[in-house]
Amino acid sequence: MPSSARPTRLLTPLPSAEGGSVIAPDSAPAFRGRDPNGFDYNCGHCRGTVLIENTIEGEVWNLAFRCYSCQRISESPSLPSGRPIGRCAYAPHGLYRMTQTVDIPLGGCIVGSDATDQRSKEKGSGLFVRTDEQSVPVDEAELRRLVQRAKALFGRKFDGLAASYKRGLAAHTPPSKQHRLMQLLDTAKAGIDSFAAGNPTVDDYAIVELRGALRVLEAWHGDPCWPGIVRSLENPTYFRHAVICLAYASFLVDAGNDVALQEETVTRSADIQIAVRSNLFTGAEVKSPTALQDPEEPISIADADRLVGGAMKDAGTGPRGQLSPDRPGLLAIGGFNLREIDLETLQEASRGLLLRTGGWRRHIVAISILSFGIASLPSEITGREEGETIEAIFDIRTSLNPQYTGNAALNQSLRPSLSSLPSEVVAVEREKDQT
Repeated sequence: MPSSARPTRLLTPLPSAEGGSVIAPDSAPAFRGRDPNGFDYNCGHCRGTVLIENTIEGEVWNLAFRCYSCQRISESPSLPSGRPIGRCAYAPHGLYRMTQTVDIPLGGCIVGSDATDQRSKEKGSGLFVRTDEQSVPVDEAELRRLVQRAKALFGRKFDGLAASYKRGLAAHTPPSKQHRLMQLLDTAKAGIDSFAAGNPTVDDYAIVELRGALRVLEAWHGDPCWPGIVRSLENPTYFRHAVICLAYASFLVDAGNDVALQEETVTRSADIQIAVRSNLFTGAEVKSPTALQDPEEPISIADADRLVGGAMKDAGTGPRGQLSPDRPGLLAIGGFNLREIDLETLQEASRGLLLRTGGWRRHIVAISILSFGIASLPSEITGREEGETIEAIFDIRTSLNPQYTGNAALNQSLRPSLSSLPSEVVAVEREKDQT
């Protein structure tokens, strides 16, 4: 389409260029997109000079442009809070002279470093790749730190959560579902009291679960959805769902994907949004059935079929579902302290469901089975000299839909360079089903 026939929009005029990433083309548009339905961005001052040709929304964020006609500065839109950008080229702060137009790859984007800085603060990265971790002894000081971390994380909401929990315990008929965070903090406080009494007694497994859960939640403290997450945790049953959901989001980030959490809205939407391209997102919905939280008995094949099928039905793959067919979808089913045999059984059920129904759910990329658990690991696995240690483990098994028809390739394998894992949370990535 010739430039004269394309719609035009104006960049935002600025009085001057103060810092930021400034693109200065010599005599032609700085960038050119490839989408057939694009528009032109014109200088916000002289209004007639095309500075970005044939672009679409999402291809350019947080860049300023010096017009080659009037020499004044205009800027592109700023990246919205919480929006993932996926793979992109970025320009650190500075002035960049361009002697020819650069083509933007289809599905790619070009951003200023303000956008990448914003995303680094929002997304919970680094949970599975930090290499500077040292084992922390569980003493009175550490237990007090854990309690303070929880209070700092939830701010003013903490006292309300604690009061509600205590009222429930004192009730004539206590709630059947207690708030897991408050239970873990009670265990930490009991440990503190035991040190004060001169008879130190600590529930190591509960404390490691508390450590791991706090690490996962803290990683997403800067996300714009965090206030909504804190509000949702007033519901005792939501705590573990939040932990498994955020752990999975962190895993996806550290595996090389750019993801964003989705706020609850009137319409149903997936928990996680994954940027496949600048204008294509995969929705990942996480379900955490009660039956998968510390199951006492191994999960049977019949129960696994029921749980996986129920999770898919609950998510919904129709137009009004959380995994609607207007975009690629990924179903994740999470549990706590699942056994190896449980993971294998649930993965087999996932394969069976995709083989039976994948043909009419061609937009579903895969089903992932997640487990957040506590395990005692020998030194051969941890690489530490102190021998066996108790650690939080995040395990994932993924079955791909053999009849998926899209092109949303998700990275769910940690790169070899990221294989060193922190002491509090260990990611275990198994070989995924490719059939």
